[in-house]
Amino acid sequence: MKKGSIALLIVLTMIFSMITVSAQEASGFKDVEEDHWAKDAIDLMTDKGIINGYDGYFRPDETVSRAEFAKMLVKTLDLEETTPSTPYFSDVAISDWEYTYVESARNYLTGFTSGTGYRFKPDEASVREDMAVAVIKGLYDKGEVDDPNETDISVLNGFSDEEDISSNLRKYVAAAINEGLMVGSNNS
Repeated sequence: MKKGSIALLIVLTMIFSMITVSAQEASGFKDVEEDHWAKDAIDLMTDKGIINGYDGYFRPDETVSRAEFAKMLVKTLDLEETTPSTPYFSDVAISDWEYTYVESARNYLTGFTSGTGYRFKPDEASVREDMAVAVIKGLYDKGEVDDPNETDISVLNGFSDEEDISSNLRKYVAAAINEGLMVGSNNS
């Protein structure tokens, strides 16, 4: 499975269920079979308007972009949507579809410093450690999880790829694991 793929939906569904629980309806996506392992999560997220697919298709094996993740985060955490007159990120223009979502979630999202300012890289794949940062920061602000600065990072010791986690993001990844929002597979 690609980084930032359908596993993200499971994480967002778990987050959403921490905040509120409600009935769900069938998604009706042509490419999501009744026995698909993530169908319940897809249905819930569709019902809540967090995802909407592509012309009747969900594309369950596609990578989720950083811009798409920003929209899902705003919708899942019910963040106030803001549209400032000046962009914070140099590579997300006011005319871009994702502008409002990126700006609304910018305090939770990771960015990149370059010679031309702060960049978001909206079209790149959303990766698990960046999702962990955003989700834990957002849930912490809502009072749903403990302070990530106080989390036990030793949980990362059991993963074969723990050295690949950015040192400044380790506490967020550990917090996401400790909260049951992320799990590894095959010991990674």
